[in-house]
Amino acid sequence: MLTVSRLAATAGVTVRTVRHYHHIGLLPEPEPERDASGYRRYSAQAAVDLIRIRALADRGVPMARIDAPLHARPTGFAAAVTDIDAELQRRIGQLAAYRRGIAELAGDERLFLPPRGGRRPEPDARSRGQRTEGTA
Repeated sequence: MLTVSRLAATAGVTVRTVRHYHHIGLLPEPEPERDASGYRRYSAQAAVDLIRIRALADRGVPMARIDAPLHARPTGFAAAVTDIDAELQRRIGQLAAYRRGIAELAGDERLFLPPRGGRRPEPDARSRGQRTEGTA
C-alpha cells in the first residue's frame, strides 16, 4: 500500500495532481478513505491507473475523454484511442487551414480591403513572399 506522496512520486506527478484527479473523478479515492494513522493508502492498481492517466494526458488526450480508455479492455482501449486520433487529425487539418489563411493575410494586406467590383485583388508573387528571379 502506498501513501499519496509515494503514489504521486511513482507516477511522476504532484500530490496536488492526485487530488485534482480525485476531484474530477478520474482516480477514485481509496477505500477505506484513510487508515488508522490518518493517511490515505493506495493500491498498486491506483498507481497503474495514475500512470495511465498521465500517459494519456501527456499525449494530448483531453481530461474529459480519459475515463473511457482508462477503464476499457484492450479492444475498447484501441477503439477509444482511434476515435481520439481521428479527432486530433481533424483538428490538425483545421489548424493547417488557419495557417494558410494567416499566410495569405501576412502576404498581402489588400486582403483586408473590401472587394472592388465583387472580386478581391489577386496578390502578386512579391506580395505572397515569393521573389521573382533577379529581384531582391
